[in-house]
Amino acid sequence: MSKQLPTSYIVVTLLGLSVHGEFVPAETTLEVDRALRNDWIGSKLARDATDEEVAAYRAEQGDDEVAEFISEQVQELARKKGDLEDEIAALQDRKNELAGDLKALESDLEEFGQRRDALTAEVAELEKAKAAAEKPVTPAKSK
Repeated sequence: MSKQLPTSYIVVTLLGLSVHGEFVPAETTLEVDRALRNDWIGSKLARDATDEEVAAYRAEQGDDEVAEFISEQVQELARKKGDLEDEIAALQDRKNELAGDLKALESDLEEFGQRRDALTAEVAELEKAKAAAEKPVTPAKSK
């Protein structure tokens, strides 16, 4: 298993430097090779850039591939967000529909409960009438 070392490093200059005949002011972010990075950091002429500084440098340099990739990812996420929002709206509509159905069923249940109570009372009355009708009639005594 081999580790692949980076081919370039992002550093921030600590002092003003002359690089290839051009003056580079202090606090300038640059991309350098490994040997130059090691030399400058060892000589305290530069420091490694922070993650934020690297991100800003890459954005400044207009890394087209990264920018395109990020743009595609943002578009894909926006599409997914839209799809999820549509799904949420559909689910909310379905929820409202089911809430209406639930209220209708609860109303029906209450109505059926009232009917059951009325029929139970009617059955009780009919059973009383039946019991009264089944009592033997005793003949009246003649004088």
